[in-house]
Amino acid sequence: MVVNTSGTVVGAATVQRYIASANAGNGYRHYASPVAATTVSDLATGSFTPVVNPAYNTAANPYAVTPFPTVFDYNSSRLSSTSAVSSAFDFGWESPAALTDALNPGQGYSVNIAGTQLVDFVGTLNNGAVSRTGLVRGSQADAGWQLLGNPYPSPLNWDAVSTTGLDAAVYVYRSTGPYAGTYASYVPGGASTNGGTAQLAAMQGFFVRTTSASTPGTINFANAARLTTYASPIFQRTASTDPLVRLTLAAATGPADEAVVYFTSGASAGFDATADAYKLTASGTPVLASDLGAAGLLSINALPALGTAPVAVPLRIEAPLAGSYILKASELLNLPTGTSAYLRDAQTGTVFDLSQPAGYAVNLAAGAASAGRFALLLGGNQPLASAAAALGQQVTVFPNPAHAGNISLSLPTTLGQQAIEVALLNALGQAVAHHTLPASPDAVRTLALPALAPGIYTVRLQTTAGAISKRLTIN
Repeated sequence: MVVNTSGTVVGAATVQRYIASANAGNGYRHYASPVAATTVSDLATGSFTPVVNPAYNTAANPYAVTPFPTVFDYNSSRLSSTSAVSSAFDFGWESPAALTDALNPGQGYSVNIAGTQLVDFVGTLNNGAVSRTGLVRGSQADAGWQLLGNPYPSPLNWDAVSTTGLDAAVYVYRSTGPYAGTYASYVPGGASTNGGTAQLAAMQGFFVRTTSASTPGTINFANAARLTTYASPIFQRTASTDPLVRLTLAAATGPADEAVVYFTSGASAGFDATADAYKLTASGTPVLASDLGAAGLLSINALPALGTAPVAVPLRIEAPLAGSYILKASELLNLPTGTSAYLRDAQTGTVFDLSQPAGYAVNLAAGAASAGRFALLLGGNQPLASAAAALGQQVTVFPNPAHAGNISLSLPTTLGQQAIEVALLNALGQAVAHHTLPASPDAVRTLALPALAPGIYTVRLQTTAGAISKRLTIN
C-alpha cells in the first residue's frame, strides 16, 4: 500500500499482487494497472506469458481461434456481434491487438492465470485524478457493462468514488475454477452478496453498469477515495435497521451463491439504480437471484418498506449440474414482529420456514428451474394463503359477464414479473382451456376463449404466491 499523505513516490516502482483464492489453479482474474505507461506484456511472470490474438474479435466462433487469448478487455459496443458465444454478455469480451497495447489507468482486464502466479507492474505510480469517460450503454438487453479497475497502488473505498450516469453497485469476479466463478456485488450503504464490500483491492478490476442509453457514464477516481489502512473505520458502520433476507444456494461440495432481498423506504418493485444490483452470472456455479421477469435478475433486491400485507418475491435458481442442493436463509435481519420468511416450492407445494437452519433440500436438474417454481414469501403464519389472497384482490377479469371471444386479465406488477399458468375450469372443476402468460411489463393480458356453453366458470392462476381463482360468467 502506498499512502501519499506527506510525500510522493518519485521514479519507477514495482507493485505486486498476491492472489488469495479458493482456486489455486488457472482461472480468470480481473486486474488493473497501478502504474502509468505500461503494456499488456507487463502481465508476464517467470512462468506465465500473456497471449493475445485479435482474430478472436472477428471470428464467427471465437472459441475456436488458435492461439486462444489469455488476456481480455471488455467492450460493450460489441454486443451487436453474432459470434457463437455462450451468452449475450460474453459478446463484450475482446482481445488486445498486441502485447504492446497500453494498459489504461482505470480500465480492467481479465487474465486467465494460475492463482500461484505473482504479477507485478513496473513504472511510475498512478497518483491524483484518474477518470474514465464516455461509458455508453446500447439498446441491447445486456448492454452498458464496463470493466474498470482501481488505478492506485492502495485499496479504494467505493463509497467515496465519484460517478455520474452509473448504477451504484459494483461487481467483483472471484474465480472458483478454470472457467468458473462467482460475482460479489455491493451497493453503497452496506448490502452485499458473496462477500462483496466497499473495499476494492489494489490492482483489482471490477464491473459497473451505465444506467441509461441516453447518458454516457463517467467515473472520477481521486486520492481522497484511497484507503490509508487495511482496517479502515469506514467499514465499521452503524448496523442497518432495514429488514433483510440473505439466501444461499449450494451443493454438498463446490461454490455457493447468494441473493439478498431487503426492504427500505424509497425503494420500488422494479430496478432501483441506487439500491439494487443486477445478477452477473458465470459458468460452473449455482445461480440464485430475484427474478424481475423482463426487467432481469437481481443479486441485491431493494423493495418498499414492509407493511402488513404479505410479500412474494419470485426467485431464479439454476444448477450447474444435476444433483442435491440446499437453499437456506443465512441471515434473517430486522424482520418485524409477527413476520416470518418462507420459501415456496410450487412444484412440490412445500412452504418451508426459512428460520430452520438446516435449509431446504431439493434435487435440481442441470440448468434453470421452471419459471415460477420458487419464491420468497414474507408474512404471518399462513403466508401462502394470505399472499395469494392479497394478490387475488388486485386481479380483475373483464368483461364479466363475457361472451365468446376474448377476456382480459388486469394483473398487479408483482404477478406481471413472472410466468403464470392460467386454467379455465367449468362448474365440475374440469379444465376447458389452458394458457401460459409469459413475464411482461404489460398490466393487461388477453386470453382467447374456446366455444363455451353459458354458465359459471373459474379462472385459476398458478403463481409463486399460490393459486388465485376468479369467477367468470359466460352468457
